[in-house]
Amino acid sequence: YGQIHCVIRELVQEKFGQEKWLEVLAKSGLDPLEHFLVFTRYDDSLTFQLVGAVSEHLDLPLNTVLQVFGGFFFTYCLRHGYDKMLKTLGGDIVSFIQNLDSLHALLALSYK
Repeated sequence: YGQIHCVIRELVQEKFGQEKWLEVLAKSGLDPLEHFLVFTRYDDSLTFQLVGAVSEHLDLPLNTVLQVFGGFFFTYCLRHGYDKMLKTLGGDIVSFIQNLDSLHALLALSYK
C-alpha cells in the first residue's frame, strides 16, 4: 500500500536525511509521483524493491530495516492520529492482538 511506502519515506528522511532518501528512491526505481499515493494498493514487489533499496543503500541488514520500520510505524501512527483507531482494538495487549485481524479486514475494504 502507498501508506507503507510513505512511512518508509518518512523513516529514511527523518533518520538519514533528505539526500539519502533521494538516493534510496533512485536506487529503488519507484516513481515519487506514482508509487506514494496513500490510498493506492501496490504490488508487494514494489514494496520489497523499496525496502531492498533502503537495506542496500544504507548498508543495513534487511531484518534490521524491517525491525526499525516496525518501531517507526508505531510512531508514525501516533503522529498521524491513528492512535485513536488503534485504541479501539482493546484495552490490553491480548485484546489488541486478537483484534488486529479485524483491523486488517477493515483496512482491506478501505483500499479497494
